[in-house]
Amino acid sequence: MRTMDAARLFSALANSERLAIVDALVKRSPRTCGPTISEIAGATDLSRFSASRHLAILRSAGLVTAERVRGGFRHRINVDGLTAIEDWAYARSSTVPTADESTYAVQRASAGNNLRQSSLRCNG
Repeated sequence: MRTMDAARLFSALANSERLAIVDALVKRSPRTCGPTISEIAGATDLSRFSASRHLAILRSAGLVTAERVRGGFRHRINVDGLTAIEDWAYARSSTVPTADESTYAVQRASAGNNLRQSSLRCNG
């Protein structure tokens, strides 16, 4: 990941309200459509206006996607955005890979697959 891309991702996450939105989106069941702005606002104690503004920043950074469905937009975590952050940190890690690295790779793949399942299209 280029430095400019990393800066954009970390800048988007450098806000407690946006982190709350990311947390709320990650905790959503993979079997449900993503939440609307109203649902995100309710889950994070933000106003709809504030949630909308923060979601625009997260979308611009590539951390959240939005799908237009009947009645509005549904939002989801962009797994590739989260993976890019993890890859950036891992590439700069000062630790030497250990025997646990393969376990880590399996856990990471499993977590990514679970989140990707949540990015299936909504039927609305």
